[in-house]
Amino acid sequence: MIIKIINIEKINFSNISHAQAIENVIRSFGEKKHIIIANKDFFENVITEKNGVFSRILKQSAEEARRAQMEYSSLLKFVNFNVVLDFNIKGKDYLWNQLHDSETLTVGPDFFVDSASVQDALIVCEDVNDSDFYKVIASYYSKKIKANLLNIKFQAINGGGGSTKRIFDRKVNNLEVTLCILDNDKKHPKYPEGGTCKNFNGEAHLKTGRIIVINAHEIESLIPFDLLENILIEDKASVEKIESLDRFRRICSEDQTAKFFFDHKKGLDIKTAFDLDKKYGSYWLPLINKANSDSFSECVNNNECDCDSPCFTIAGFGDSLLTKSTAYINNNNPKNFSPSLTGHLEELWNYIGKSFFSWSCAPAKKVRL
Repeated sequence: MIIKIINIEKINFSNISHAQAIENVIRSFGEKKHIIIANKDFFENVITEKNGVFSRILKQSAEEARRAQMEYSSLLKFVNFNVVLDFNIKGKDYLWNQLHDSETLTVGPDFFVDSASVQDALIVCEDVNDSDFYKVIASYYSKKIKANLLNIKFQAINGGGGSTKRIFDRKVNNLEVTLCILDNDKKHPKYPEGGTCKNFNGEAHLKTGRIIVINAHEIESLIPFDLLENILIEDKASVEKIESLDRFRRICSEDQTAKFFFDHKKGLDIKTAFDLDKKYGSYWLPLINKANSDSFSECVNNNECDCDSPCFTIAGFGDSLLTKSTAYINNNNPKNFSPSLTGHLEELWNYIGKSFFSWSCAPAKKVRL
């Protein structure tokens, strides 16, 4: 992530907290974990310090960061989150600030006295495999903004579904800067959010943590159709799976939002669609009727299906779909991965990519933005 340093005139190298915070933050840059943005005088003061407060290696890292300021400062317009280290703040106070679509977490030097505070960014997901696919999306975003030479570094923390809130609470109760990304589990536009989301009570911030709920039933909703097709081909999928993908595509061509309510792992049949629409209002049945042949219309019009087997089914793509998607990308030159994205899916990729990149962007060995 980006750490922006302000109010440097308040810095006192004789203050142990100030000196330790500066050392830890600059070392995090030297270890390629976080990006530092500060006035050039900040770096000059560290580099020219004469009393042995900072080591030669630390001063070299400060010099490297100083030379990179022009390039890294330009990143601020491409991120929606960064930390601000304000030397005017005492103790472990913190403050969230929002400006347009970007936000900052402002803290004082005491926040960085412990070197644990400048390790890789902490990102909690419901399943540890989720973070691998979010990294793919962040890499897509970094390429889009021509920052793909930067590293994407983070510590993935497995929320374990229902225990996600408890694990997140442990982190923020220790005032660790932590991002939590959840999906909403909604199977219908009026379906309630899942239990994991409800545990967060709609909060966007909790202490030093940020909660993002993606506008999708599951992370698999973010897998583009061209990637789905390539996975099925590579797996030598059954005719049923291929036909299911075609049916699903036709439905989404009628309404893009269907991709974000569909259960990609388990699929959907007409009886489930009846149940959902009866309880939450008309949605799935009109889409099924519009997107498919007249052979389904009688059951749809009668609001019931007495067929021995459901007359309309989109088979699920399995519990391993996400790991297969990430593996396919990584095995086929991830740097050249250019998914076909349109409409709502592109909007989601841009938002998630920007957010994940903002939290996990890290210095490259060679600076060129």
